[in-house]
Amino acid sequence: MSAPSFSPGIILSVRPLRESDYIAVILTQDLGKIEAIARNARKSTRRFSGGLDILDSGLFELQKPLSGKTLYTLRSLEHKNLWKRLTSSLNLLSSALLIAEISERVCGLDDPNSSGVYCVLLETLICLDSLDKQSRISPVLVVALKQLLRHSGFSTQNTGAVSSSVSTTQDSAIADSPVHELRELLDYVEHCLEKPLKTRSNLQFPATS
Repeated sequence: MSAPSFSPGIILSVRPLRESDYIAVILTQDLGKIEAIARNARKSTRRFSGGLDILDSGLFELQKPLSGKTLYTLRSLEHKNLWKRLTSSLNLLSSALLIAEISERVCGLDDPNSSGVYCVLLETLICLDSLDKQSRISPVLVVALKQLLRHSGFSTQNTGAVSSSVSTTQDSAIADSPVHELRELLDYVEHCLEKPLKTRSNLQFPATS
């Protein structure tokens, strides 16, 4: 058995398995999107701080799957981000879950070229978690969606110029992005994915200021 490796990552989805295990879909910086089993994670307070949930991020200790298998073993999660502001606001959380869903759907399993999507998702979560005004959510999502489309190989020709960084949403020029641009981008994303986004219906559209 190979030695465990460590990679920064973000949990995109998680489901229970048997009485105490989880199966997690993790977007990692080094391995791309992977599926991993976390044994006894629902009971372990040492390795997983009491469990695993979507948007949990930090440093994942992973055991590579055996030959012919695709399921990694998740041994621990260290330096876990708490996302205090993000998880205390329904609209911020809905926005984060939307970007996580899109990130999961545009990445194939075990594609190491997904590191760009990981960086966009992480930067978006950090930005959302630091927002002091709900009115800035829409501009953050606009930039994040354009970034995800670019990294996923979809054309952004009809969706406006792609900003170089999600963090630029702090600039006044980005903050003036209209809400209708976000709606159009979400329509375009659903068109590209050929399937509605499950988390879109939970999203509210506060006006920008």
